[in-house]
Parts: sequence; structure tokens; C-alpha cells
Amino acid sequence: MSGSVSTHADRQARLADWLEEKRPDLASMYRAALKLLAEAAKPGDERTRVSHICHSMREVMKHLPEAISAVGRDERRARSNNFVRKLPSVVAKYPALDLTQNAENVPVPQEIARLLDELVSAAVSEDGRFLADIAVFLTDDGDTKHPAVREWYAAYNYFVKWAHLHGEQSDVDALPTDDDLVFRINSVEVLMDAKRAEFFDSLRAIEDLLAEANRLDEGGDNGG
Repeated sequence: MSGSVSTHADRQARLADWLEEKRPDLASMYRAALKLLAEAAKPGDERTRVSHICHSMREVMKHLPEAISAVGRDERRARSNNFVRKLPSVVAKYPALDLTQNAENVPVPQEIARLLDELVSAAVSEDGRFLADIAVFLTDDGDTKHPAVREWYAAYNYFVKWAHLHGEQSDVDALPTDDDLVFRINSVEVLMDAKRAEFFDSLRAIEDLLAEANRLDEGGDNGG
């Protein structure tokens, strides 16, 4: 009886195998996160360890929905970072511009206003597309407000936050604890495992139908 009990390690092994089948580089990222989490950081490397764990999980969460759901990408769409890169050169054309003035409304040249509008529109579109991808991956009806979608999105943003260094030296005491990281990773694993099980249930159903069809064909041949 005890041999049939699935442990947390069993689930992680199942997920790693599933990811390996679907997209090996995501499986590698997932295994790297688990390996780092299982090892203590050397003194002074605590922030780097957290960053690498969170970066690996962020990559898995960002790319798994499109890998599993085969969500199409229109590479011709404008990306927000393209507009961000344009900002310095455009703003440099207007050296007298002061965006820090103490006023409720700050006038800006039309060229800058148009660029900012395109930047905001692209960022909103990207955020919406990502939520839609998650919804297609996790739900039957693409509901972006589904609790599972919101949980995935919240975990993704958590990993993004801790994947990158910020303006000041990180206080080791302010870093996520291993319990925090385990909790976040576990919440994602539960969602991934549910999707994996759904996939294999569907695959088994298809295989059963094909086997039944083959039996019927063989029976028809024998009867003829």
C-alpha cells in the first residue's frame, strides 16, 4: 500500500520527465532550481543563489504555457523594450525638457508623447497576451480571471522580482527563506502536475479509442 503513495519527490521527478519530453531546456531550468534549493549557499552567495533559483523558475513559467498549448507568437508585434531603447535618443533632442518640475501636468514634445503612448500600449498588450497564454494553458475556457491563472501569475511575478538585482545591496535577512521558495515552487508544481495529469488522461483516452477502433476493424475483417 505504501508503495503506491506519491511523494513530493515523485511529483518533481514526474514533472522533470514531462518537461524533458515537451521542452528539454525548461526541464534543465527546473532541475537547476531544485538542485540549488537543495544546497545551502556559501557565505556571501545567498543573493546569487536566490536569483538563480528564481530566474530558472521564471523561465519555466514564462515559456511552458506556449510550449504546451502551442500558442502562436506574432514576432512582428511591437515590443515594449523596443520603445524603451528609443527613449534616450529621442529625449536627448530636447535638452531643455524638465520632467521633474513640480506640476500636476508636465508638457512634453509630441514626439516624446507619441513614443510614451506606444510604450504603454505595447506593455499593456504584452501583459494581456501573457495572461491569455496562461489561461489557455491552465483552463478549458481561457478565463484570465480563473484562480489558477491568478496564482500562476502571482508566482511568476514573485520569481521575476527576486531574479534580478536592484539598485542597492540586498540585505541577507530580507531575502526569501527556503520555506518561502519551497512554498512558491510547490504552488507552481501543483498546477503543472494537474496539467500533466490532464494531458496523460487525454492521451490514454485517445489510445483507448484507437485500440477499440483497431479491435472493431479486426473483428470486421475476421467476420468478412
